[in-house]
Amino acid sequence: IPAEIWSRNMRWFVIGAGSILLGSGWGADRMRCPRRNCDAAHKCLLDQVSRIAQHEKVENPSMLQIGAHLAFADDNDPFRNITFSTMKHTVLVEPQPRVSAMLSDIVAKHSTMAHRIEVINKAVSTTDGSVIFYAFNSSNVDPVTGCFRGQKLGCSWLTSQVASMSKEHILKHAKWMGQTKQRVEQEIVEIRIPSTTVTTLLRATNIDPAKDLLILSIDAEGFDAKIADTIK
Repeated sequence: IPAEIWSRNMRWFVIGAGSILLGSGWGADRMRCPRRNCDAAHKCLLDQVSRIAQHEKVENPSMLQIGAHLAFADDNDPFRNITFSTMKHTVLVEPQPRVSAMLSDIVAKHSTMAHRIEVINKAVSTTDGSVIFYAFNSSNVDPVTGCFRGQKLGCSWLTSQVASMSKEHILKHAKWMGQTKQRVEQEIVEIRIPSTTVTTLLRATNIDPAKDLLILSIDAEGFDAKIADTIK
């Protein structure tokens, strides 16, 4: 199951949202409105989260977005509206150094929101420390268009959005790029980046999961379930 919705103590936790919802307009629409005909009996999920925050008078409504990529700067991000309308504290965790730097710049330009949004350049894993991470060679890829410079690999949103602690997970996307695994592998680089657990991350960002955390989104490219299993 690529996406599960958990309800705990009247808090909504969104697990694995990215794997089905991010990167496609219809997915983002389903997140905002999980059924085609949203009526009084079937409220849109994120609208319901906002209502919970108001009804329970949550003092510091918070969201933890793991594998954020460009987050609210992406029109397809289903959490875009709720980031601005409801959350007082949003933590965006993006492991790719280049993408994380771009996201930090975007947040800095939103002067009225910058104090409410925190960007962390780490991988969320099952342990604290560091991990080997695989991504497309940023020196060969235009960060805006996703096109390979001077290459014949073409253009794809996959080049910036797909990065993982598993090289094989990236190679599985070769067919969507119209390439062989062998060709795509030539463009993948291995980097070591700091890692953290969800528990450590919540503690470091001063988010109380029992009182403050309304949304936990995990889009860890093949590691969603392993990360979810560490949540106590």
